[in-house]
Amino acid sequence: MDFGTYIREARLRLQEEDRRTYSLRQVAERVGIEPSYLSKIERGIFPPPSEETIVLIAQELHEDKDVLLAMASYPATSRPLLPPGQSFSPRFSGR
Repeated sequence: MDFGTYIREARLRLQEEDRRTYSLRQVAERVGIEPSYLSKIERGIFPPPSEETIVLIAQELHEDKDVLLAMASYPATSRPLLPPGQSFSPRFSGR
């Protein structure tokens, strides 16, 4: 399933429970994007939006942001971004 189809189905599931709160127009307004833009994302006409917008969509639709970011081919936000071949090793100052 592609990103747009996934968020459309998530929004429609929520809309079945509360028609007044999860219309395309209302979700787009709360996320801060145009309804036509969200519609085109859902239909696969436009690619997934920015990471920031995906995080807002995830919050609005009660979805895991890392799942949506992965579907959109963005790295998960909970992992540090490091060059290939390097690993994360936290350092403690001992204070």
